[in-house]
Amino acid sequence: MKKKEARLSKNAMKWLRTFHLYLACVWGGGASSLFAIHCLYRPDSGPELYARNLALLYVDNYILVPSAIGCMVTGLLYCHLTRWGYLRYHWIIVKFAANLLFLLTGFFWFIPWIARMVETSLAMNRYMEIDPGYTAAMRIHMIMAASQAVLVFLLIIISVFKPWGRTRINF
Repeated sequence: MKKKEARLSKNAMKWLRTFHLYLACVWGGGASSLFAIHCLYRPDSGPELYARNLALLYVDNYILVPSAIGCMVTGLLYCHLTRWGYLRYHWIIVKFAANLLFLLTGFFWFIPWIARMVETSLAMNRYMEIDPGYTAAMRIHMIMAASQAVLVFLLIIISVFKPWGRTRINF
């Protein structure tokens, strides 16, 4: 006896797709915002640096993380409630792996790093010169922010073109 698969109505499918695409837009916009903050705001003192780092932390914690988790959840729902399945297509596996990599990297490396940068910049004096090592670390962070925006764009391209075809797994 074949197990009946859960399916969505056409209207419910459109809503799920809408939420998934909205969350992808928010995620990409948040990553682009991090990059823009880095490029457009050049602090000259400890308090200004603190303000910039706090803005980066807020964008990361309240825009990037929720939207990436939302993309993961809606993507998994999409896989479960449609014929796409979890492992039937290579492009779905790549999107899932990229999203998971982003979340794990963010939780265990990116967010703690920014939180330390906020604490460090708070301790800087009003007229203290910004340490060159600190500046180099922020450049790396800027590259990571740009990479996130590119990653989201690539995931959207993968969603639209659905390359690589089916796998041999029917789950």
